[in-house]
Amino acid sequence: MEKLQKKNLVNKQKCQLIINESNKYKEDKKSKCEKISKYFTSPGLNEIILCAKLNVPLIPKKKQIVLGTTKYLLPYIILNKYFITFAAAPKDWTLKLNYNLIECICDKYFGTNTIRIITTPKDLVNVENNYRITGHELCLIKYKYNYNFYKLESNKFDNIYFCSDKLPKDCKKLIINEKGIIFCNNKKISGLYL
Repeated sequence: MEKLQKKNLVNKQKCQLIINESNKYKEDKKSKCEKISKYFTSPGLNEIILCAKLNVPLIPKKKQIVLGTTKYLLPYIILNKYFITFAAAPKDWTLKLNYNLIECICDKYFGTNTIRIITTPKDLVNVENNYRITGHELCLIKYKYNYNFYKLESNKFDNIYFCSDKLPKDCKKLIINEKGIIFCNNKKISGLYL
């Protein structure tokens, strides 16, 4: 059984400034709550899309396939204008079907040679230290289809990787700018690939 540990997630001094600010907006609680309840209902599609856009980098502009750990995929599934995601009904899903999907992706059946991977190393294995499904997918992509993997260096996003068979093998890092993602080695830019 996991233990919960009491931790201060926020700083009391900084919070006091927010409390003081909120106290400026005093009014009858019932009327206040009735007024705001119309704004905080179940979100519509536009609000969901906006929230999803705030939680994923929309680069590059070219539509790309996204694979990864289920808990990170929801914003990508919502943003199907920008990303290609896959989900089978649980009753239809098999490991063979999943392996066939990876083969189709790597054979570029879906029209892109770049795959965005959304996961973390700890999410690739289960408690018995065996690979989960995303781990299986990455094994095939890396070692059967010889794709190169690159981690997105970002303070905001720590679970995004890109892989492609078209990138130079000496590429060491990614640089992001308004044009998209540039793959480069330590000394020079190798080219814009995405």
